[in-house]
Amino acid sequence: MIQLDGYHIMIVSQYFSTIDDFINLELVCKKFRGNMAKFHYNPIPLSLVTIEYFPNIETLHLWSNEDEEFGSILYEELGYYDPELATKKFYKVIIWYSVNYLTYFQNTDRNIKFHGVTYTQYDRELLGYKIPNDVQTIGTYCFHECLDLKGIQIPHNITCLESWCFSGCGYLVEITIPSSVSSIGEGCFNGCGSLSKLVIQPGITTLPKCCFKQCFALKTLVIPFTVVSIEDQCFQFCGRLSSVVISNTVTSIGNECFNMCKSLLNINLPIHLTLIGDKYQKYRFEYIKVNISTLFRSNPYFFLFKLEKNTVKPRLFPFLLF
Repeated sequence: MIQLDGYHIMIVSQYFSTIDDFINLELVCKKFRGNMAKFHYNPIPLSLVTIEYFPNIETLHLWSNEDEEFGSILYEELGYYDPELATKKFYKVIIWYSVNYLTYFQNTDRNIKFHGVTYTQYDRELLGYKIPNDVQTIGTYCFHECLDLKGIQIPHNITCLESWCFSGCGYLVEITIPSSVSSIGEGCFNGCGSLSKLVIQPGITTLPKCCFKQCFALKTLVIPFTVVSIEDQCFQFCGRLSSVVISNTVTSIGNECFNMCKSLLNINLPIHLTLIGDKYQKYRFEYIKVNISTLFRSNPYFFLFKLEKNTVKPRLFPFLLF
C-alpha cells in the first residue's frame, strides 16, 4: 500500500477548500502535523482568525473582493493608504478578481499584482475617454450615452467588452474591435445610430443579443471566421445594412437577428449552419443561398419556400428564419 509522506500530503492539501479540511488533516497522524506551517502562501481565503493557522504566509492570494485583505490594498474610495490599518504585512499580494482602474493606479508602486483591471463608468467620468493600456476589460455601461463620443481607440490589451458599454453613443461614427477581444457583452453597441464603419478583427466567438441593434447607419459588415454564433436581435433595426459577409464557421443564428433590415435583400447563409431562429422577418430577401440538408434539421419551416438548387425565393410567406 502506497502512503503519502509529509511533502506529498502538502501538495494534495493545496486543493482543500475549507480550514476544517486543513485542521482535520493535521489530526490524522504525527507525520501530517505542521502541514499548514509549510505554506508560504494562502491556499484558501483567510480571515483574521484563520490566518493564525498559517504562521509563515509571505504571499497573499485574493480570489474575491469579499476576501479579507488585511488592510493591504488602497481602494480608490479611501483616497489614501495608512500603513497602521494593515493588520498583516506580506511580501507580495496577488489579486485574481477584477478591480477598477483607479484602485489599480493607486497601488502601482506597491507590492501588489493585479490579474484583472476594468475601466468602469466611474473611471471614465474622472479620467475621460482615453482607455489606459493597463486595462483588460471595459466595464458595463462605461461609455453609455456619451453623446460627444465620435470615435475611440480600443487598445490591444483589451480582452472583454462588457454589456452595454458603448450603448446609446448616438454620434459614434467608427470603431475597430481588435483581435485581442474574445468576449462582447449583450447590447454592447445597441443604439449607436451613427455607427457607419465597424471592423471586427478575428478573436470573438459570439456576437451576443442586441449587440448591434439599432445601428441605423451601418451599411456593410464582415463577420470574422472566429465567430460561431450570432444571437437574438443582433442586427435588428439596422435599416441601411445592405451587405453582410457571414463566415462559414457560423453554426447558429438567433431569433430576429436581421429583423427590420429593410436594405438587406441578398444574403449567403453559412454551409455549416445548423440552428436558425424561428421569428418572422419583416422584410423579404430576394436571394438567399443556403445548404438545404443542414437547414431542414434546424427549421422545417424553410420548406414553405420555393426551392431551386439550394436557392430560396420567398413568394407567399414572410421569411420565418430570422
